[in-house]
Amino acid sequence: MSFIRKMKGMVIITHIGDTEAQHLDELDSNPARQKTRKGKTKNTKAPPNTGQPPQDSLAELTEEARTAPKKELQYKKKPTCLDNAVFNEKLRIIYVIILCLLIGLMVPYILSWHFINLPPPDYKNYCGLNISYRMECLPGTINMSQKVCYQANCCYDDAPTDPYAPKCFHTIPSQYGYYVYNSTEGGDTIIIPVRQSKIPEPVRQSRTPKPILYSLEQTSFTLDLLPIDETTPTSDIAWPLRVLVQRKGPDTVRIKIWDPMNAQDVDDDFTDDSPSEWKLDVTVSDLGGQFNVSITRNETGEELFNTVFGPLIYSRNYMEITARVSSYHIYGLGQRGNYNFIPNSNERPRWKLFNTDTDDDDDTMSHSSHPFYMNFEGNGSVHGVYLHNSAPLEIGFHPVPAIVFRALGGSLDLRFFAGPTPQDVTRQYTDLIGKPAMPPFWALGYHLCRTTADTKEFDKAFEKMTEKALPYESDCIDARLAFPGSFTPLSQQAEERIQSLQTNGRRFWLVQYPFLESGSQAYEKAKGSDLLLQTESESGENITVIDYYGRVAKKTVGYPDFINSNITDWMKALDGISDLYSKSDGIVLFKNSPMNQAYPNYTLPVGVSLQEACNETQPEFCCPRYDVPFLPAGMSDLNNKTICSSLIHQTLEGEARPHIISHNSYGRYHHQRTYEFKKSLDTATRPVVLSQSTFAGSGAFGGQFGGNYKPNFVSQQRALTYILQMGLYGVPFTGVPICGSTNDTENFMRAEYCLRGHQMGVFLPFMMNHYEYHHLPRNPTDFTSGFMENVRLFIRLRYMLIPYIYDLFYEAHETGTPVARPLFYEFPQDPDSRALQSQFMLGKALLVTPVFRRVDESKSVKTDAHFPPGCWYDFYKGTLVSNSRDGENLILPTLLNDMNVHIRGGSIIALQGNLHEDFNTTAEFRQMPLLLMIALTCELEANDTTTTLAAGTTTEAAVSEQVPLVGEDELLFTASGDFYMDDGMTPLEQNPPYHNLTFEADQTSLTVTRLSANDATVCGDDPNPLVSHHSSIPFKYLGLLVSRT
Repeated sequence: MSFIRKMKGMVIITHIGDTEAQHLDELDSNPARQKTRKGKTKNTKAPPNTGQPPQDSLAELTEEARTAPKKELQYKKKPTCLDNAVFNEKLRIIYVIILCLLIGLMVPYILSWHFINLPPPDYKNYCGLNISYRMECLPGTINMSQKVCYQANCCYDDAPTDPYAPKCFHTIPSQYGYYVYNSTEGGDTIIIPVRQSKIPEPVRQSRTPKPILYSLEQTSFTLDLLPIDETTPTSDIAWPLRVLVQRKGPDTVRIKIWDPMNAQDVDDDFTDDSPSEWKLDVTVSDLGGQFNVSITRNETGEELFNTVFGPLIYSRNYMEITARVSSYHIYGLGQRGNYNFIPNSNERPRWKLFNTDTDDDDDTMSHSSHPFYMNFEGNGSVHGVYLHNSAPLEIGFHPVPAIVFRALGGSLDLRFFAGPTPQDVTRQYTDLIGKPAMPPFWALGYHLCRTTADTKEFDKAFEKMTEKALPYESDCIDARLAFPGSFTPLSQQAEERIQSLQTNGRRFWLVQYPFLESGSQAYEKAKGSDLLLQTESESGENITVIDYYGRVAKKTVGYPDFINSNITDWMKALDGISDLYSKSDGIVLFKNSPMNQAYPNYTLPVGVSLQEACNETQPEFCCPRYDVPFLPAGMSDLNNKTICSSLIHQTLEGEARPHIISHNSYGRYHHQRTYEFKKSLDTATRPVVLSQSTFAGSGAFGGQFGGNYKPNFVSQQRALTYILQMGLYGVPFTGVPICGSTNDTENFMRAEYCLRGHQMGVFLPFMMNHYEYHHLPRNPTDFTSGFMENVRLFIRLRYMLIPYIYDLFYEAHETGTPVARPLFYEFPQDPDSRALQSQFMLGKALLVTPVFRRVDESKSVKTDAHFPPGCWYDFYKGTLVSNSRDGENLILPTLLNDMNVHIRGGSIIALQGNLHEDFNTTAEFRQMPLLLMIALTCELEANDTTTTLAAGTTTEAAVSEQVPLVGEDELLFTASGDFYMDDGMTPLEQNPPYHNLTFEADQTSLTVTRLSANDATVCGDDPNPLVSHHSSIPFKYLGLLVSRT
């Protein structure tokens, strides 16, 4: 039965039969109804209620019509979108949601377009940031409160969900930034309209509606900036700035930010040029009315550096810049004082770069600062960034990932290196700061040194080392022969020991310090030449320059101004010093950060001025308080344990400047002046100078050695990380005391640790055994006979490797490439190699896996080892250990007298001598025959990533990689290598006698190609047979061949 139901003014047809449909058609044909439907005569008045159905009522249908078969009504058309929107409840909800989204997206755009001439909104009260993007405001503030944070116009969260997140943080964009107000390019100054509410209205109305962009297309351009806020978070005056953007070749870009009215640069070592093409794009914008700079890689478009996420703060004695970086894989910015290559960004670490020297038992990372890093990109490319600033710094790392530079002086002078490989970055960086110096051949041997109170310790070591046939190259006799005052002649007893040492074919290291004992000849001559650092005493409006005094070993000392290039003339004028340096084969510079043991006293006696209080008997009063708004992490006083930050360099570029802006480079300049002085005394001999304190560019004047290391495996692993990082900084000639330099609570394991130290030291760039004053001796002869037997073999192995290591130093001198390298450096496309710091590569051929744990009850240690893609052979046995296409992790059982070393398939390295013949020094060793170790490539296999116990065979389920065929059914396996050798002493710029060879081998032959050479002999009295061949040479004439198993 069909019926009609009325609901809320709507008629709903629930069922209609055919007859009813026909009747409806008849009703539709009624002219009156058609007229109404057309809208011409529409009667909205309801018919009167007479009690009878209307004439068109369905009540008039016959019984036959009522009982007729019912058929489904066929609609004439499908429902429209409007019908669905009106009658379908679910679709109606969806349409409403879509409409709201569209309105939500369009309204802000319409409003921003309509009100485009308005200044940007004030973001200082917007604090709803993702917790990862919270950049710390007022870092280092103790007991941070909401009041203090709000006074700095920053956001505050008393209980962040991330325990490492700051309570007080900046907005994005920050309240503290800058805007561009003019630019200079090609000599013309262009006034740029700006977005800034404080600018007069006529200027604001003339602005362009889009963000202003500057792109570095030519050699350089300059921008002038004004601060958005007149003060910094610490209420200091924000300085106006200048930005200089420059190119140097196709792969180096400089962005320097500084205040030209308060310039604090020590030197400017950057020269620009106009490359025809470049790898990095530089874009500066004022998006949102705020200065921002970004660096992108041309080839991929990936952003490498963007400053939009943090503040730009610049005032007297404080500057800060934050930038988002490509990835968490960031290497450098040392030294950080731990053994992890990559800082843990989730913990938001902060660490200082501030050179100090202490007498602490473990100050491994306090004496060198290198504000340089390498960073991986998404496709495996690598770029580098260097902040040219030698003032005290703090580095911060955030989970964005982002990096923060905070400095207490200088300028924000950033240099970017395009890479795209680690080797490329190193070459570009060392092109700027200087290529590493080439050490003499003898410096790669084994060395002894000590700081001792017993003058007979050297005599004992010298006699027993000779008696037990333990090779060693040199000795420093005693690091305190000239302590605390350097540049004084040695005692007669010391002169006799030097002569005895050199008569027996060994070398002498002279240890020197940067301070001069007050009243000495050296001190008086430096004082008369204005070559000592001085301080200023204020009395009213008068400023008086006075002498500065420090204290070392209870002696009053002064400090030379090594930044002054005239210092070498002063050194030459000192009685007996030229002779002392001439008879010294090498120089080691200790405590040159520099050390000062006079704890500053800032409270002067009543009625006494600084000029009156500061004297030779009261050096603690010589340092006025140097107020800074911020101290880097881990610091409580800038002047503690080092010289005063307010000292002045009188002759620095013709004017007085505070020491603070060049503090971290003081040791670097000490290194440079000593190198120049030593070189001037003997122009025919290659000088070698090691410095405890280093900075960018130190590698050009020698190497690094020093620091106090405890004899434990934690310190040993930190030392390895330190050495590998120094290679990235352009200082490849680096070493540490291989047995530790101080005592430890676990002295019962001293012998085991010292043996492991010698094992790792064999493969380090510089191998020296040194211990400190009042600590246990640890010369090899201070241990048991069994210990000495093991050490003898490893020292001889070191000498066997010297030809290979020497070739690596030649490569470093030419290209900057490190000698000891992190695994990621050689295998950037292997993800598992990127975070490893417990293994390293010696060159590109040898994989070294040290042991950093004690042996267990089985007298061995299970050592975790990662083998990057390729073939890896046991260095001692020649057996194939790994041949994976993707890299694999193995466990290496290691006995106490074992060292895990593997040679890479495809490598040829030169060795010399053997482990069984006695010799004392490199002079004797160089007469021994040369030989080659050849490791051919092999078939590579697919593997899983599980850790497997290493064996002489590879894993199963192998899939061979395609390699060329020698014949119809024989695979071709190859190897190649380099060999450089000269006389080991003559400076390279004087073209010493040398041979430069390349090797290529397969299963049947070896080809030696002479790249360049002169006719002089370089390998002893007679030319070595190896270097006299030019054509294919069979293996059997050349020693050891490691082939495919």
